[in-house]
Amino acid sequence: MGYVYLITTVLLTVYGQLAFKWQVDEAGAFPAQTDDRLEYLARLAANPWMVSVGLSVLAAALTWGGGSHAVRAELCVPVHEPLLRPGAASERHLLR
Repeated sequence: MGYVYLITTVLLTVYGQLAFKWQVDEAGAFPAQTDDRLEYLARLAANPWMVSVGLSVLAAALTWGGGSHAVRAELCVPVHEPLLRPGAASERHLLR
């Protein structure tokens, strides 16, 4: 079941990144004036797609928490393996 959580985390994260980029591109260039900037950010914050991005971030955090406890740590965060196993950084396979 842990892998389902981790896959869900990845899918929610990808959705959030794509939707965020799409909506910021749709909103146009960031204005130069302070008042216009506040209006721009308020419009983005009130956008239903951006609200769904925020919810997907929250859901991804929750699924990451559920999945990372159910699966071995080396499988969840392989980049940080040297932090999990002292001496792993000097191993031959990491120096390639």
